[in-house]
Amino acid sequence: MKKVYLSILSLAVCCVMNAQVAVTLNVDLSDQTVSENGVHVAGNFQLTPGLPEWNPGSSPDAIVLTDSDADGIYSVTLQLLPGAYQFK
Repeated sequence: MKKVYLSILSLAVCCVMNAQVAVTLNVDLSDQTVSENGVHVAGNFQLTPGLPEWNPGSSPDAIVLTDSDADGIYSVTLQLLPGAYQFK
């Protein structure tokens, strides 16, 4: 019975460790001229499958920030695995 409890506890710990967290990036560009190519973020998102690695361009897999309310603040929310990330 102890092995069953230990297995359940191990599974629960693994699930918590792999839980993704919503991270929102906001950039205030209200005093800037924004390129017609848009606003993108590049980073070392390799910890989270499906996100591009240091891709700042406007390619199909680039991460685009949007300004849905036209206030000059561009945002994107990413689902990331816990860890340390660098981005520009």
